[in-house]
Amino acid sequence: MTDFTPIGRIPNGEIDALFNEYGSDEWLPDALKGPFYLAVFASVVAILAWVTHGYCLIVLGVETPEFIFSLMCVWLAVIAYSASEMRRLFRLRMREA
Repeated sequence: MTDFTPIGRIPNGEIDALFNEYGSDEWLPDALKGPFYLAVFASVVAILAWVTHGYCLIVLGVETPEFIFSLMCVWLAVIAYSASEMRRLFRLRMREA
């Protein structure tokens, strides 16, 4: 029996070829943007707090050393989360490949 393709319809083989050509399956770089930007933002805030001894955080209305210390602890937690999330995504991608 022959493969019947209705008039005006692209055959399945050509559709698959187009998907392979234009539809990249590489989602990892896009998925890594979120944790990476989160880590960069947290690092910038932590560096500003450390370099200016918390004076840049007066905008938030808090200028105590305890707040800066807690901010550094939150920074460590955010960096650890970002690293673990990037590692999880990398392992997931390696499993798919």
